[in-house]
Amino acid sequence: MRIAILDPCIQAPGLKLVIPESDYYIISNNGKYNLDKTPDIFMNQYGFSYNENIIDIDSLSYDILIIVYCIRDFNYIDKWDYIKVHKDAILDILSKNNFKSLVIVDNDDYNNDPTLECPYINANIWLKRYYSSKISYNEKVKPFPFVIFGYICPLWKVLNLEYDVPMENKLDRILWGGCKSGKQGDKDYLARYHIIDYLANNLTIISTSNDIYMNELSKSKFCLDLNGLGDPNIRTFEVLSSNSLLIQQHKYLVWPFDDGDSFSEETIFKTAEECLVKINALRTNKELYNKCLDNQMYIKRKYFTKQWLYSYIMSNILSNNTTT
Repeated sequence: MRIAILDPCIQAPGLKLVIPESDYYIISNNGKYNLDKTPDIFMNQYGFSYNENIIDIDSLSYDILIIVYCIRDFNYIDKWDYIKVHKDAILDILSKNNFKSLVIVDNDDYNNDPTLECPYINANIWLKRYYSSKISYNEKVKPFPFVIFGYICPLWKVLNLEYDVPMENKLDRILWGGCKSGKQGDKDYLARYHIIDYLANNLTIISTSNDIYMNELSKSKFCLDLNGLGDPNIRTFEVLSSNSLLIQQHKYLVWPFDDGDSFSEETIFKTAEECLVKINALRTNKELYNKCLDNQMYIKRKYFTKQWLYSYIMSNILSNNTTT
């Protein structure tokens, strides 16, 4: 099958690693996501070139078109000029072509059903980053919490980089690399400043360059992952790249794991008090800590792989094609 990936804002170059036979396109007007990714910088970072000639994207050349976008932004073209450029370009491609499969990777901070946000886009499959257990989605919408925007694609980092420090050298500290305030994506979530204030005497807060931060993270036994506007957030990907133990705030995010696979309950909390109790239990019980870290590594090495992600994407495409 011939596959094109159109990623106008350069949000998920890691998908090219997952689907190496695909051709990767961007739109030169990246708007607020313009991260100075010149062709040379992009090539040095990711090891492949992007194509800006989106006129080459047609259904004679490609069977499958995968589009990466925060699709809800299409309804706010007056907010940022570049959104109209992207929307017009995408709708023009779709109006002139009939791809065997159209896949939208909805890299949105919000848990809305994208088929309701943009009913004028008739995608075969929607791969939704923030797929919430509280929402009843159209059957074409599938959970896909493996992408998020960042200067260096977090998916690419998880697939390629593994910062690791031997257990005996890890520092017994809880690292936090975010800000104290932040918009909450779900009103049921406890605000992060309550958690940070409560844990203040137990946190190591760091604000530095990403390379130094990732190195410090890899040397830490614990890293805090607090909810922000959308799930998952970039802390999740950083911790999975570092092999520190992810201590994460409860979220309604759905992971498409096999039955029986999940992050350890001993590392997930709803209140600041519960967070500290669970960390203290992990600190005083080496076997428990190792069990939780081993489970985290199992999840990473099973699901955050090119092979599993490729199979997941293609099986959803094939399933849709056999039922329509």
